[in-house]
Amino acid sequence: SPCVLLSPPPPNKQGIQPEVRTYNTIITACNKSGKPEEGLKIYERMVAAGVKASATTYTALISAYGKQGKVEKAMEIFAGRLRA
Repeated sequence: SPCVLLSPPPPNKQGIQPEVRTYNTIITACNKSGKPEEGLKIYERMVAAGVKASATTYTALISAYGKQGKVEKAMEIFAGRLRA
């Protein structure tokens, strides 16, 4: 899948890791390729890496699921955003 190829690398030896904009770009690419589940996996990796999600992150995830008619999943992400 193209999303797997775009996955951000782990932090390097100096501790430098991708920032939220990098993750957002990859999540958006997954969504545009019709793979919102992979975008969600990237989001989960981002959170696990300690990178704080932005409004852009949540918008990309909600939009992707909404466009696929998966309204319940979009609402679940939105509800999680409200708790964050």
